[in-house]
Amino acid sequence: MFDRQKLQDQTTVFLDSVVEADAQIAEGIASVNNYVDDNVTVEIGTIHSAKGETHTATLYLETFVHNHESIKSKNQLQGNNVAIGDGVRTKEAAKMMYVGFSRPTHYLCFAVHQDRIDDEMRIQMQAIGWEIEIVHNG
Repeated sequence: MFDRQKLQDQTTVFLDSVVEADAQIAEGIASVNNYVDDNVTVEIGTIHSAKGETHTATLYLETFVHNHESIKSKNQLQGNNVAIGDGVRTKEAAKMMYVGFSRPTHYLCFAVHQDRIDDEMRIQMQAIGWEIEIVHNG
């Protein structure tokens, strides 16, 4: 059974820890979370921690706040601008995605569950340059 309150509590704890960690990193108190494999360092962080930086590659994992980013920003993912009539949540999602999507210099991967990209959206995204790969686990 889905427990909305438990999810909200866990989300609040996570977001509070991210804000605290970002503040400590900015003050030089804590180090950034890194994963190192075969002399390649992968920095794991939030959109906020990457603001103002560039990276060779970025893996942007879709999040869910009131709705999935791919749904809130469907028009932008298909190459359209945010419209005047778009709601506040759509505009906020577009801003966050802009920050995340503008960090890489060479490669951007946006991880979305395949159920949220229908055939029409996939065709329109590919028409503006998106390369869509379906990854099967197992």
